Amino acid sequence: MKENIAVQAEQPAAHLRAYLATALTGLPDSEREGTFALCRRLQSLCAEYGVVLYLPFDHTDPVAHADVPNAVVYERDRKQVVTSDLILMLCTGASYGVGQENEIAAENGVPVAYLVQNGCKVSRMLLGSDTRKVEIRYDGIDDLELQLREFLAGTVPALRERRDKLGVPEPLRIGSRILDLRERSDVSRKTIADLIGVDEQCLKRIEEDPLGRL
Repeated sequence: MKENIAVQAEQPAAHLRAYLATALTGLPDSEREGTFALCRRLQSLCAEYGVVLYLPFDHTDPVAHADVPNAVVYERDRKQVVTSDLILMLCTGASYGVGQENEIAAENGVPVAYLVQNGCKVSRMLLGSDTRKVEIRYDGIDDLELQLREFLAGTVPALRERRDKLGVPEPLRIGSRILDLRERSDVSRKTIADLIGVDEQCLKRIEEDPLGRL
């Protein structure tokens, strides 16, 4: 009798998470449809590389979701930025929200790619910020897609290696978040312990506590 050998299928790699930041509040009605269509094209393109691109306007659009409280919009979008592996910033117009998202990314060590159409003026404050960043300047939508494909092809493997090393962020567990943010920023445990005035072993216990207790 032939022995049945169970072959375990190789588990597919977990999807990476990305966040698309773009102007929404000041976006003219005449540009909404075209902007949203472009964002969905970028979402489909990212999916080809195993990257799930979060589109804020599907959840917190100031027109379609005007009833969502301000504090909820901030908390929801901030959580998405912090737990993303990559931020794409479509720099098509001035936006306080995009600037805020850029700062959140910088504070949490999340890399950012600025998508800037040639001829479009972008704030020097934004482009000069202390983020882990790259600028992708393009001439049109086809050129943007071509360059984004090249960028993702070269970047996704490194992002996946980094994600595998860090694990999935746990925003509600203090110790896990400290460890995640420290390793994202390549800062030693001793440095953080000295900065906050605690013993290095104490910080180690906090980071490794499964319940995230202080």
